[in-house]
Amino acid sequence: MKATAYNKASQSDLRSMSLYLRANKSPSRSGGCWQALSVNMLKKLISYFKKSEAIIPSGNIEEEIIPIDITRYGHTQGHRQWELRYEDVQLVILKRNTPSPQGKSLLAFKPYGDLIWELKPHTKQESDCIDFVRITNGNLIACSYSCYNLKIDYKTGEVLETHYTK
Repeated sequence: MKATAYNKASQSDLRSMSLYLRANKSPSRSGGCWQALSVNMLKKLISYFKKSEAIIPSGNIEEEIIPIDITRYGHTQGHRQWELRYEDVQLVILKRNTPSPQGKSLLAFKPYGDLIWELKPHTKQESDCIDFVRITNGNLIACSYSCYNLKIDYKTGEVLETHYTK
């Protein structure tokens, strides 16, 4: 198994350090399992490393972000900010700090299955992302941080209409 630190932290800051484990075995049907380690598990890991004479840095632990490629609904576990089941599509917006190039997009999955389509924000600005989704008069509208409303076809992800709201 491989442990990867996602936040900068010193030894004295272990309570706020987030560690995730991913099994190196072949992924399960849901694409592998990500689990947050408890403070007690962190203490056990550190005591193990001390016993095995491993060097634990006294300064900051460097941040290593491993991007995840989301192709199934199960890959979004622990990363979902918002989700909605609309007709026969499961819509998901990921948390902004998700280590994925898809972290700013609206994702649509078959019910708890494979990725059908991905809707990226209208602009290429670094801060732009799909913020929320609403249903108005039976139309699915994705709203971006940069004030664009995108009317979309929920089956294909095609943008049918774009409206700037500012």
